[in-house]
Amino acid sequence: MGLKRFFCCALVGLLPAGGVFSQTPASPLPPETFFADWPVRDVKLSPSGRSVAMSVRGPNGRKRLVVVDLATMEPRPAFGFSDGDVGWLQWLNDERLVFGAEVHADWYNRRFTTGLHAVNRDGSGYRQLLGSSSDVGRIHFPAGATLHLGSQGAQRDNWIYVAEPDPVPRWGPASTVSISRVNTDTSEVQRLDAPRGLLDFLVDTEGRPQAALKPDGSRSRLFVRDADRWRQVGEFDRFDGTSIKPLFIGPDGSFYVSAPDARRTQVLHTLDPRSGKLSDKPLLAVAGFDLEPSFIANDDKVLGIRFPVDAEVTQWWDEGMKAVQAAVDQRLPGAVNRITPPRRGDSPWVLVTNWSDQQPTRWFAWHRTERRLALLANGAPQIKPEQMAQTDFVRIKARDGLELPVYVTRPPGSEGRRLPVVVWVHGGPWVRGAYWGWRAEWQFLASRGYLVVAPEFRGSTGFGHAHFAAGLREWGGRMQDDLVDSAHWAVASAGGDSARVCSVGESYGGYAAIMTLVRDAEVFKCAVSLVGVTDPLLLFDEKWSFVPADFREMGLPRLIGDPEKDAERLKSASPVHQARHITAPLLLAWGAQDGRVPTVHAERLVSALKGHHKTLETVRYEDEGHGLDKPANRVDFWTRVEKFLARSIPPR
Repeated sequence: MGLKRFFCCALVGLLPAGGVFSQTPASPLPPETFFADWPVRDVKLSPSGRSVAMSVRGPNGRKRLVVVDLATMEPRPAFGFSDGDVGWLQWLNDERLVFGAEVHADWYNRRFTTGLHAVNRDGSGYRQLLGSSSDVGRIHFPAGATLHLGSQGAQRDNWIYVAEPDPVPRWGPASTVSISRVNTDTSEVQRLDAPRGLLDFLVDTEGRPQAALKPDGSRSRLFVRDADRWRQVGEFDRFDGTSIKPLFIGPDGSFYVSAPDARRTQVLHTLDPRSGKLSDKPLLAVAGFDLEPSFIANDDKVLGIRFPVDAEVTQWWDEGMKAVQAAVDQRLPGAVNRITPPRRGDSPWVLVTNWSDQQPTRWFAWHRTERRLALLANGAPQIKPEQMAQTDFVRIKARDGLELPVYVTRPPGSEGRRLPVVVWVHGGPWVRGAYWGWRAEWQFLASRGYLVVAPEFRGSTGFGHAHFAAGLREWGGRMQDDLVDSAHWAVASAGGDSARVCSVGESYGGYAAIMTLVRDAEVFKCAVSLVGVTDPLLLFDEKWSFVPADFREMGLPRLIGDPEKDAERLKSASPVHQARHITAPLLLAWGAQDGRVPTVHAERLVSALKGHHKTLETVRYEDEGHGLDKPANRVDFWTRVEKFLARSIPPR
């Protein structure tokens, strides 16, 4: 793709208003309402707090970089492409920004970041730093090389950090990176004096590399910089929940890390970089939740931290910011209000990122002295919150006593009625599946009359190591039991109808949805799988797997099972090998350009179902990868889902 620069002065529809209507729709809202592409993304406050930058859809339909002066609220386009979108963006300093370019669906990601670009806030000084086939200095950077967003440094100069994926001996992606700096004015590259082959690294607030995590087989080693040399201060198993993760180095040199407590739940500590010892007591711990907070700081001190529990929470250590939070929360009640203050200077403005279960993300500027709230952008202006469903967070008991966190979204006005149930299975599976907020898929299903139950089944992360470890080698086993138990809970405690239960999932979730028809067809009357794994054994096959080689050899056997020793058990947990048991209605969708779960997964299952399965529905999206990126395809897929569910577990 040859990305071309595109500038236009027209700003029609740039900052959509967020007004709402009082009426409830007489008929269900069309799928386009839920699955339209957002016109605004990635709103960032400048270090001085006097401007915000954002990625905004322009007249040509492409997202471009726009800078808004908060004193005048005047938006000015800074940069755009005619054949690509401005993706993520970051301020380098008050005058210069870096950003990634995006094109639609490729063979791996929903969106493909190509290259690294820099430009001044007024549109001058544009430079493409890295590209899909670019050489910078003497270093070749693949398309995935990008700014390490967690390590911004001092934000006073024009240098950025780039993470260069390390070469791998066999086909597959790199799981480690090496770190360099690039000058955004000259493209000069400087190799950092840091260990190579890193999982993660950390710089202090002045931009000096100070900590690094380096893998060594199944172990990871923590290094810190001591004067002019790097010294190892810790070593951990990568997969057993004992790792210490460096998080932030404060302006005063305090070294913050997440570390496991006695139950291997991650809590917040400080670490002495000389001795490698943790603080005697954690600074923060929340029962039942792992903590890896992000830090809010200016040039002088840490102001506070933010972290997710059921929803995102901010704990301010600065009294002035506590008062700002209270004032904003009073103006925008019942929502998460993430406040970003300036890094330096005396600007009265802070950025407020606002969302709830019924309200998609909006961005405001709050004037601290005038106590004035100004709408900057609305991510989904077509959504009316009073027409949306509420999402609640509960904890239920699995059959073996394990506590399962569950998000529940109930159709508005459905109290007292028995409802068809959709058990939503998240992907990963070794991730946290959800946070409290507006979800297009859940809201769409609720608008059609379905009770949506989304469990954080065992194997999910974010809820302590014991919860994660309970899912080890349980693909097709107890991880499936958790889905059944969630369905039973929905019927017993949330008004679900036991005769109308379906499973829906994407990626791993698609796999688990299919497996509900293999194992538990008496509970689940149908299933929907989008880009789902159909044979876990294929994950170990270099020809068909995008899993990094080291993770394939050391991680997957511990997480799923050994492909040789556990082959029979893995076959019993494979929809392809167990296809004879699948007879209930199944909707199977995949992307032709998917590299993470290649088309062979869908093709082998379709072949295995031929001859005996009479209700299989399939759809192949030729221009999609691992997921659905294009709004038209999202609308098409969810229209199919709506019709499929209406035939299988119809609302009454």
